[in-house]
Amino acid sequence: MKLSQLNVERFQTEIERVLQSYEQFVMDETLEIELIHVSLPSGGIGKRCKYGDLGKTSEEKRCFLQIQNNDELCCSRAIMTAKARLDGHEKWNSIRQGRNIQTNLAKKVTP
Repeated sequence: MKLSQLNVERFQTEIERVLQSYEQFVMDETLEIELIHVSLPSGGIGKRCKYGDLGKTSEEKRCFLQIQNNDELCCSRAIMTAKARLDGHEKWNSIRQGRNIQTNLAKKVTP
C-alpha cells in the first residue's frame, strides 16, 4: 500500500484481519513490529530481446549451452556445467561439449 494510506488504525485492522483465527493473540506492550520500507523502481523499459524464439536465440548467441543427453540428468548436467565454467575447470571444453566428464560430474550430485 502507499505510505500515505498507512496509519495506526489501518495497521491494526490488517493485523487483526490476518490473525483473526488465532483467538488468543493479544496486542500489548510486548508486541514488537519491524517495518521495512521498499522504494518501487520507476521508469525505463530495460533491454528488449531481439528474438522471440528461444531456438533461434540459442543458435545465434554463443552464451547459451544446450544440454543434450539421453538420461534423466538434465538438471544435474546443467548445474555442474555452470559450476565448471564459474570455477574455471581445467577440462571446461570437454564438459561444455557434453563428453563423459559431464556425465560423471552429474552423477556425483544425483542421489
